[in-house]
Amino acid sequence: MSASMSWYWFAGSLGTSPAMHTPQRAKTMIMFQHEVDIWFRLSHPHVVRLFSDCHIGKPFFVCEYATNGTLVSYLRKHPNEIWAKLHEAALGVQYLHSRGFVHCDLKGNNIVIGSDMKAKVTNFGLSVYATGRYESKISDASHWVAPECFIYENAQPTFASDIYSLGMCIVEALRVVGLEETRENFVFLGELLTAML
Repeated sequence: MSASMSWYWFAGSLGTSPAMHTPQRAKTMIMFQHEVDIWFRLSHPHVVRLFSDCHIGKPFFVCEYATNGTLVSYLRKHPNEIWAKLHEAALGVQYLHSRGFVHCDLKGNNIVIGSDMKAKVTNFGLSVYATGRYESKISDASHWVAPECFIYENAQPTFASDIYSLGMCIVEALRVVGLEETRENFVFLGELLTAML
């Protein structure tokens, strides 16, 4: 395995014995396959690359390694790169949307900095195809979730709800680097996000 590649266990598999054929194991495998099906369709400089997966035993992914950590941890050390990294993350989200996918779980920890120093979107476990009807799961990261996803029963995730979440990632980044949440910053943020819709 090279320095630019890593593997990790699928989070849904924790606590489930690979040898057991239980309803929980079946549900885990469905979730794993869902994420793999979406992730393998994606190829962009601002999306973490999936190289391979394994569903035998404890399921795991082999993917590009984010050697520089999450956006949040990176910006704590490199606050002057805030706008460049946010722009790169926005390009990743724009690409997902151009392919018809809604991420559904955008937050600072799901944007990472790769070995090539580019911000990249990752974690596609809750992602859905925008034109489908799904029994979607709402992210447990409630501060980043668009209000309509909580307010309306059976609300479907949309590109707009992803843009709201991206906006909250920007607010999070502003706080991490200590920039004031000024009117000018929010006007800029509004213009940026409106341009993406």
